[in-house]
Amino acid sequence: MKILLLILILNLYLIKCFEEIFIEVSIDEEQENGTLVVDLRSKIESLSYLNNSEGYQIKFVRPCLNIYFDEKNFFKILSLKIDREEICPYENNCYLICNLFIQKNEIKLIKLKINIKDINDHQPKFHKKFYFYEFLNENLIKNNFHIQLEQAEDKDLSPENSIENYYLNLTENNQFPFKLNYNKINHLLELILIENLQEKKYFTELIVIDGKNSKDNCFIEINILENEKNDFYPPEFDLKLYQFFIFNQNQTFIGQVHAKNHLNNKEQIYYRLIPSTIINSNLFRINQTTGEIYLQQFYSLDQFYELFVEAFYFNYISSLTTVQIYFNFTYQNQENFIQILIPKLFQNNLNENQIYLKENSSIPLTILQLFISSSSSSSSLEMKTSIEKNFFYLKQLDQQSFELILLKPLDYESIQNIYVDFILNSTKKSIEIIIRNINDSPPSFNQSEIYLQIQENNQFPLLLHTFQAFDQDHLNEIIYEIQATGSSCFFN
Repeated sequence: MKILLLILILNLYLIKCFEEIFIEVSIDEEQENGTLVVDLRSKIESLSYLNNSEGYQIKFVRPCLNIYFDEKNFFKILSLKIDREEICPYENNCYLICNLFIQKNEIKLIKLKINIKDINDHQPKFHKKFYFYEFLNENLIKNNFHIQLEQAEDKDLSPENSIENYYLNLTENNQFPFKLNYNKINHLLELILIENLQEKKYFTELIVIDGKNSKDNCFIEINILENEKNDFYPPEFDLKLYQFFIFNQNQTFIGQVHAKNHLNNKEQIYYRLIPSTIINSNLFRINQTTGEIYLQQFYSLDQFYELFVEAFYFNYISSLTTVQIYFNFTYQNQENFIQILIPKLFQNNLNENQIYLKENSSIPLTILQLFISSSSSSSSLEMKTSIEKNFFYLKQLDQQSFELILLKPLDYESIQNIYVDFILNSTKKSIEIIIRNINDSPPSFNQSEIYLQIQENNQFPLLLHTFQAFDQDHLNEIIYEIQATGSSCFFN
């Protein structure tokens, strides 16, 4: 019984010695460093009579972003300059939660909530100054035709400072047959056709305004095209020239061509072969709906053939593309074959398996072509690189053709050589990508400031200090020396 009573007394003592306090304050963003957030003495009655924090231990439970104690009086909590859009880029309400404790005879745990108030330091901004739209007249149905517009961006997200509204700047003589609809909740901005069209071109100014009357504008031009039948537009091939390489004498599939419909035409596209000579008229056939080309005779094959493929609708409005077919059975005894073609721009005459690329090349960039052949129908081409694979994309063009595309710029200062392996079952072909340096890194000293102290009456010449500068482009150290020669010093 005495033990239980003692435990109860201890618990009551602990409860008395430990107090949890909730404090909520608000401050404006972009205040100068050292702005007072809160003086704890004004929020905690037991501290209100104290002139300073001497004798108290005050600490954050964990570091609090941009918030710190006054060095002279820890009861005062100050802030660094706070950019609301940086710490809360997507939130309408922005606040920091800082937990701290104060201890002397008792412990006070303080949960401090700091609301960061938005100020209008960003005006709304359209991404472009001019927007152009074109539509066929036949698609414009009154009260049922909508043009969705790109909205402006305002980094201020609070209700009082964010985008408030959009409106069109229309004059009395400006006959504009569209009305503007802005739905802030659903983030929708659109033009709705409300009148019959009288002109072929319309022009207007769109203005955005935020809660503090900051504005931006852009201009919209709408061109109305005359109704035309899509039948007058032929199908369009993906490529003007298709090249297929065949290395397996038992292979019948050559490759596939593809054409797309023009505009909104949904009609079926058909394909047919047009031989360039009478000799090859019976060697090949094409699937008229898929564009797949096959070899149907195996004897007396030449090394090279050129064909034309026509894509057409039933009304015979058509377009042509060129198909070149290369046969090479030199490697017919090999089960798998890989051929790599490097564009001349990146070639080195000394080594056909090396690619030379300048650092920071524009991307995406096709750096080689691959052609494969395998007797196994289940074969797949694998790629291994000495760096992360996400620098490259191996794009498959058809069953035998690939392109290696560079997706990220390469930095000579980070890497000078890359090794890439292409593996087809048991066959491997390797290339080396060599990065060429360009002058994009200025030299820099290893120290920004040097303080020297010397005694008088030294013997001269006297070496005072050696400076070193480093140029990443040449990977060399540039060394300078300062020598004293009595009454002057000079660089050597």
